[in-house]
Amino acid sequence: MTPRIFRTYEVEANQGYDCTVVQAARATTATPNLFQPVSISSGGVTETFVGASLGYSNPTSLVLEEAVMAFGSSQPVACLVSLGAGNPGHISWKPNNAAGRRMMELLQKIATDCEASAENLAKYYKQTSGLFYRLSVHQGLQKMAVDEWNKQGEIQTHTLAYLQRNNIGQELKSLTNTLHTCPQKTTLNILSGNLSANSFLKQTSELAQALLPIVPPPSPLFTGRTDILLHLEKYFDPHQSFLKDEVQQCCVLHGLGGTGKTQIALQFCHKFRNRFSSIYMINASSKESIEQFLTLLAQSANLTDKTPAAALTWLCHQKENWLMIFDNADDPDIDLNAFFPACNHGNIIITSRNEASKVYAPENHYKVREMSNEDSLAVFYKASQRPKTEQAAANQLIKELGYVALAIVQAGRYLLYNEHIEVKQYLESYKKDKPKYMAEAKKQQINHYQLSVFATWDLSYQRLDERAKAILMLSSVLHNSNIPVSILKRAWRNISLSCEVDTQEIQDFLQRFVTYDKDWSDKLVEEAIDMLRSYSLLGF
Repeated sequence: MTPRIFRTYEVEANQGYDCTVVQAARATTATPNLFQPVSISSGGVTETFVGASLGYSNPTSLVLEEAVMAFGSSQPVACLVSLGAGNPGHISWKPNNAAGRRMMELLQKIATDCEASAENLAKYYKQTSGLFYRLSVHQGLQKMAVDEWNKQGEIQTHTLAYLQRNNIGQELKSLTNTLHTCPQKTTLNILSGNLSANSFLKQTSELAQALLPIVPPPSPLFTGRTDILLHLEKYFDPHQSFLKDEVQQCCVLHGLGGTGKTQIALQFCHKFRNRFSSIYMINASSKESIEQFLTLLAQSANLTDKTPAAALTWLCHQKENWLMIFDNADDPDIDLNAFFPACNHGNIIITSRNEASKVYAPENHYKVREMSNEDSLAVFYKASQRPKTEQAAANQLIKELGYVALAIVQAGRYLLYNEHIEVKQYLESYKKDKPKYMAEAKKQQINHYQLSVFATWDLSYQRLDERAKAILMLSSVLHNSNIPVSILKRAWRNISLSCEVDTQEIQDFLQRFVTYDKDWSDKLVEEAIDMLRSYSLLGF
């Protein structure tokens, strides 16, 4: 039977019925003796829908055909998600008449057809890790009778138990990361099965190689940082390595978000790319994103075992001067050592907001601080394309922005697209409403970095606990350097214990660092400061 397709999108031919979502839902769930038929009219013709064809109980193959028609066979795809209604097991409803028995047989066939289709899809797509996701409650719903649809509490309990299973939790985390990062793992042509098995493997390998994240060029606004670049040049000098013991070289660039750590790494790669046989740019913001890259690497190398572990082993056997860049490795819960090839050759650069990441290179880490006044001005004029007639205002502005590279670029781009606003006028407005300008993120980006200054720092802020946030807020109203930690303890000792309004708020603030015995805890203060330092939001 030819299926009827209800679309919310346009296609070139056979658009189908222009009906409401409710009508489409009723038509696709119409089942004899269970849900009433529905009639839909179009162009003077009325059609009644009684039941769906069993062949499309799991419509994944039909969805793929539709996607090819709508987007083209070469459209890249990140993943395919299939949501089930639970493992069928045996249906516990006991019908007492012939019609009921026929309906039970129908439902059993539908359920079995769904699961069989899902199993076949899982087998077909297993060649590419993280491509096909099937979510369906395995246990608990088998004994749910057909006429017990109203037991929503029990259904919810079984569903939550399913989601809390360790392997399902990991799969959901992987799926969430895939949906967020959208890595292009395959194409609709391959996904829809229009290739033979050999062609599938060959094209998957070629596609994986093509889709390996490239190392983008540095921003054309990049300026200065000669000290760090000179350090990297000397440390990763292949001629110098002959004078050292044979060991894997690793360097960590850490510092506040927006200071230009990634751009420094890109500038080094661009300038000295001929030193390395291969350069791999890895999004290290999550364990899943690292594993996805390594899986793609295994596929591009045409390895039999297409896993992250296989990719790392393969790198160990590549006796060449490769370079891996672990970018945005900010999560302190990720052990990057697990993703370093276990060999004595190769090179690694890590960029991180987390100061503790220097543990990966105890003798070779570099804190990326704010830019110099000269370099900050040069970046500002490049970004804004303004004549150097407002030198005094420009100097005041970059100082107000803390000489932070991303903040300066953002201000410059704002002035570029708002030519009628003078630098002095922008500076005055910025002082009055910093949050507004810090959160600005223009669409006309000059490189791949899409986050505003506020969004960049907010990533760090959201990871702080309440004590660390409190100290950060206090620091924001004090001078930006040489703040003595001891003022907190002295304030607790000297503050009046009265309930006056002007002191109650301070008491509430300081209570965060007091034990249950009402004693001041230096340890709680140290822990909060360590957390702030770990995200480069505070330094000594």
